[in-house]
Amino acid sequence: MTQTQIYILCGLALYGLVLLGLGFWAAKNESHDGFVIGGRNIGILPTVGSLASGFRDGAGIVFWVGAGLTLGYGPLWLIPGLLLSLLFYSTFGPRIREIAEQKDYISIAEFIRDSFGPLTQKLSALIIIFFSLMYVAMQLYVSGNLIAQVLSVQSWIGIVAVATVIAVYLFWGGYGNVVKTDTIQFFIILSLIAVPFFIPPTAEQLFDFSGFKAIGLETGLGFFLIGVFWIISSADAWQRVFSARNARVIRIAFPASALFYLIMTLSLIYIGLGAKNILPAEIEADDVFFSLFSTPEISAWLKGCIAVGVMAITMSTLDTFCYLAASTFGKDIAPARLTNSRAGYFKLTRISMLAILILMSLVAMNISDLIQFLFDTISLLFVLAPVYVLAVLSPESGSERLDKVMSAIILVCAGIYIYLFTSGAFADMLNMFIPTWISIGLSVSAVFALKGFKRA
Repeated sequence: MTQTQIYILCGLALYGLVLLGLGFWAAKNESHDGFVIGGRNIGILPTVGSLASGFRDGAGIVFWVGAGLTLGYGPLWLIPGLLLSLLFYSTFGPRIREIAEQKDYISIAEFIRDSFGPLTQKLSALIIIFFSLMYVAMQLYVSGNLIAQVLSVQSWIGIVAVATVIAVYLFWGGYGNVVKTDTIQFFIILSLIAVPFFIPPTAEQLFDFSGFKAIGLETGLGFFLIGVFWIISSADAWQRVFSARNARVIRIAFPASALFYLIMTLSLIYIGLGAKNILPAEIEADDVFFSLFSTPEISAWLKGCIAVGVMAITMSTLDTFCYLAASTFGKDIAPARLTNSRAGYFKLTRISMLAILILMSLVAMNISDLIQFLFDTISLLFVLAPVYVLAVLSPESGSERLDKVMSAIILVCAGIYIYLFTSGAFADMLNMFIPTWISIGLSVSAVFALKGFKRA
């Protein structure tokens, strides 16, 4: 075993033991309410850490490091869009949190049920579950292949190892452990900002902002829109609203998380800029990140630090979306008799999380183009953005007729998405948003015609 492998193995083993320890501790101390929604008592720092680390995912690491080498700062057009959506949460989130506490909501789809109706709720829940499952598979792919790359083992071994660790601490701690581990992982992730000092970009690279223009108006607009719709339609972000201790947490934590996301993203871009000086010029963007672990230009201990940081990033997203899929299934799809009580929900969610990790491990073993997989997946989720926004602006006034109309709109937009996806239309970035624009137009028209607006 090489020195690099020893450093990385020790670091990953220590990190895994911390997570396992947290899981066993939660087995003795976590209440049902803590398991379900963190007791609705999550403070500013855990919310910031959980949001920022949840936004930063494994596929995003591969993309941003590769983008740093090939596109420079250009994709940062995403940040203004992300900030705009977080300000929306900061403005309307406190009132929605009050409603969630009064109605005992756990998932955003439950809120959709009372704003539109049960059909809209279930269709929204199905899309949320699909997206969450694909996101779990992506994180397993990145973390599993990272272990395979650095320890010279087959990728399935890495995938199974990561899924096992996640299963233990999620099984015992649920949502409470998602937030606790996200906070720990947040500080580990922040440590990656030191990496560019050891793989330094040149001054010319650091101050070359031509990427903003070179990326082109169409692509820049595409990244801006991703920033807007990705966060607005993110069901896990809405869970952070439901679990916040009070309105002040929401008003401060959501905008603050944008700053930390920017810092973490810049650190990845700087790694890509620095990698440009030590990796072959012909390298593909998708291969930049994994190639860092095979180049002799980077020291063994630094590779170990990067590996641990990346595992923190992928696991923080993995546990978030694994819990989200299980939670949404339990509250919005499964028969009510199984989840009416906290104990019933507790049991079903545990079983669902284990099943998700097993099934998505198999999917992860069959992913070939990670970045394309990422963009294709999130574009379906975007059709829910107008549904969430309209529900927030006019909560709790659904009707059977509106429920049927909104359900039909979601089905139509999902069908358009499937057609565009199968025809290869997503190669043009702005085509990703065609189902979203149609969803916005039809949803707004339906709500104005059948519902009207009330102040949230």
